[in-house]
Amino acid sequence: MNKLKAIILLLFVNLIWGTTFSVVKKALNSVKVSDIIFLRFLIGIIVLIPFLYFKKIKSFDRFTIIGGSIAGLFLAGGYFFQTLGLKYTGATKSAFVTGLYVITVPFFSYMILKKRPAAKNIYGLIIATLGTILLFLESDISLKLNTGDILTIFCALCFGVQIVILSKFIRKNNFLEFTLIQLIIVCILAFIFSFNHIFEVDILNTALWKVLFVVGFLGTGFCFLGQSISQNSLSADEAAVIYTSEPLFGGIAGFLFLNEILQPFQILGGILIITGILVSEVNFKRLLRLSR
Repeated sequence: MNKLKAIILLLFVNLIWGTTFSVVKKALNSVKVSDIIFLRFLIGIIVLIPFLYFKKIKSFDRFTIIGGSIAGLFLAGGYFFQTLGLKYTGATKSAFVTGLYVITVPFFSYMILKKRPAAKNIYGLIIATLGTILLFLESDISLKLNTGDILTIFCALCFGVQIVILSKFIRKNNFLEFTLIQLIIVCILAFIFSFNHIFEVDILNTALWKVLFVVGFLGTGFCFLGQSISQNSLSADEAAVIYTSEPLFGGIAGFLFLNEILQPFQILGGILIITGILVSEVNFKRLLRLSR
């Protein structure tokens, strides 16, 4: 895949992921948290299985199974905290706070892999922290974190650890198997939590299937595949820039679908979060060389 197509594909992936915040928040009015996570990841698994067949994968090595299972636990934690958090906080705020996982990665890498963070990672964290404080300010300029905000912060921390585990265990030739194992772990855990009520879900509900198409088929199956395909043609810096579009798309979707409106200082907070991510993750000199 050439670079332009990879950029467009990864942008589309982030557009879908950004939109899912609003879609899931609306769905939570009628579906339980564990139910929607189970159905979402079950559909994602079904989407991935044919690609395993075409890749002629017949077995999984122990290294991939162990790494995928550990990463899957943190992926599950991230989605449970994020989805539960959406019951109590806005989709726009959730999108920006979730995006903080990117700047936690260098620090978890230091804790887990003993890789010392660079100075730019610390600067990025400071900028993003200031942005987060502004995002949590209310109209009377008082700092207020509700239950959903706190849960979403835990979501970002889980995703940060998951990314570090990915970097330790994943290889170019095992991404699909690794991804499938993660999805299976999330699906199993969600089923355990939803066992008492999953069979009460109205499978004839057309509105529910529209939600599952967006968050399951597109937001899980398609997006995980699109992410792996596009990143093979992009540098880490180029991908990092594109990933900052997810909270932007989340904010736009929150405004369009849920009529969520941020205060000016909250918008500034969102801008600072994205700026912090860019400062932390992007080597601008190298990015300029790549663009020539």
